[in-house]
Amino acid sequence: MRTYRLRSYRQDGFTLVELMVVIAIIGIMAGMVGIRFSGMTRQARFEWSIDRLVQLDGSLRVFAKSRRQRTRLGFELGSNRVWRMNYNSATGRTPVSLGEGTILKRLILPDREASSGTTTLEYSPEGLSPTYAIEVQSVGNSKQSTWLLFVGTTGQFERRENDREIARMVRSFETSRDDTH
Repeated sequence: MRTYRLRSYRQDGFTLVELMVVIAIIGIMAGMVGIRFSGMTRQARFEWSIDRLVQLDGSLRVFAKSRRQRTRLGFELGSNRVWRMNYNSATGRTPVSLGEGTILKRLILPDREASSGTTTLEYSPEGLSPTYAIEVQSVGNSKQSTWLLFVGTTGQFERRENDREIARMVRSFETSRDDTH
C-alpha cells in the first residue's frame, strides 16, 4: 500500500501583488487625510485673517481715543495688505499682511464703493470711524467669501455671508448716526 503525503507549502512572505494592494490602500488613505487637513488649514488661515482685521479696527479705535488724535486705516483692494497710519505723519505707515490665500475684494462706505485701488478710513480722536463693510475672500480651489460690517459709532462688527443687504445696512447705520448729531 502506497501512502501519499500531502505537500504543504509554507509561505514566508507576501507576494508582490499583496504588497502592491497594501501600498495602494495606504496611499489612498494618506491622500484622503491630506485633503482633509489642507481644507482645515485653509479655513483656519481664512478665519485668522478675519480675526486680524477685527483686531486691527479695534486697536485703531483704542489708539485714536487714548492718544486723542486722528489715525487712518488703509486698504489695498485686490491684495491681502492693509496699513495703519498716523494722521499727521506721511512716513508713519505700518503695513499689516492678512496672510497668504486671502484678498480684500470690496469695500463699501456710506458715500462710495470700491473694488480696486487703495482706500483709507479716518478714525476721529474719539475713536469713531465711518460705518463700513469689507468683503474678504479666500483664494484657491474653494473660494470662500464673507463680509465684515463695522459700525462706526460703536466699533461693533457683524459677519455676513450674503452681500445683498450690506450696502443698505452701511448707509442706514450712517444715516442714523447723522440723525443723532
